[in-house]
Amino acid sequence: EIKGYKWNEELLRSAFVMALVNSGRVNLRTVQRITKKLEDTWDAETAIKRTHKENEGARDTDFVNKARVEDDPIRSMRAMSRDLACNEKTIRDCVSEDLRRRSYKMQDKRRVKSTKVINNLKHSKEPRML
Repeated sequence: EIKGYKWNEELLRSAFVMALVNSGRVNLRTVQRITKKLEDTWDAETAIKRTHKENEGARDTDFVNKARVEDDPIRSMRAMSRDLACNEKTIRDCVSEDLRRRSYKMQDKRRVKSTKVINNLKHSKEPRML
């Protein structure tokens, strides 16, 4: 038994796979994916070679240009997601990763919450809390 993984008989017989996964050097899913490719093609080079996925998602350059915040900085991310007919998470990822911006509201709420936690710890009912 390896750290909570359920194994079929074929993987149980492979001591090499067990050693790789236990040492933490190779992910179990990587081993399973390569094993499946080898069963399909029997060509080691194609099984190991990495293929790069082309970015065909929703966040292409046109989408990023539509999601620019400089045009209307007061507009919320939820309103932008409604206007662009996409998920709110997609807008948040686009703003943070593609445009490299941060939401001021999120930063301000995080600051207020952390101030509340610190004040609760400083002035707690139990002595020596902080």
